Amino acid sequence: MDLMLGPFADAKLESLSPPDLDRFEQLLEEADTDLLKWLMGQEPTPADADRDFLDRLLAFRRETHG
Repeated sequence: MDLMLGPFADAKLESLSPPDLDRFEQLLEEADTDLLKWLMGQEPTPADADRDFLDRLLAFRRETHG
């Protein structure tokens, strides 16, 4: 998960609003195995997960890794 979330945190953490920081921290509380499956598209994101923030993470990864 460090390879997935670390670059996002390095690039965006300082510019995130307090509510977005809370959202990011909430995602970090998810089990790594679940979060990885959601980010890799191996399992659908549960309805109670923050899909919008997960989409931001995926968009950042696409932007930085082509």
